[in-house]
Amino acid sequence: MDKPYLNKIDFKNNPPAPISSDEPSQTVQDEAREIADIMEQYTLEQVAKSRRYDYLDVPDIETIDKFFQPGALDFTDLDELERRSKQINATIDRTLQKINEEREQQEAEQRQQEQQQQQAKNEV
Repeated sequence: MDKPYLNKIDFKNNPPAPISSDEPSQTVQDEAREIADIMEQYTLEQVAKSRRYDYLDVPDIETIDKFFQPGALDFTDLDELERRSKQINATIDRTLQKINEEREQQEAEQRQQEQQQQQAKNEV
C-alpha cells in the first residue's frame, strides 16, 4: 500500500491563519474561476491577438456581426448567413444603381453644356 503524500505542514488539522489587510477587497463576490477557465481565456486571447482582422469601415456598427469573427461560423448559421448575404447584395445593387443614375445625370448635364457652348459659337 502506498503511503499518502506527507509534507512538513499539516493543513487539514492545522490550517494557516487567514491573511488580513486594511485595504478593501478587489475581488467580486461569487466570481471565483478555476485555473482551467483562466488558462482557456488566456489562450483564446493569445490566438485572437495573433490573427489578422480586417478593418470594417461601416457607418452602422450593428452591421458587424458574428459572421465577421474568424472561426465563428457553424453549419447551423448557414440559413441566417444566406439571409444576410441577400441583404448585403440588395444593398450593393441599390448603391450601384444610384451611382449609375448619378453618372448618367452628370453625363447628360455635360452634353447639354457642350451643346449650349456649340450653339453659342455658331451664333457668333
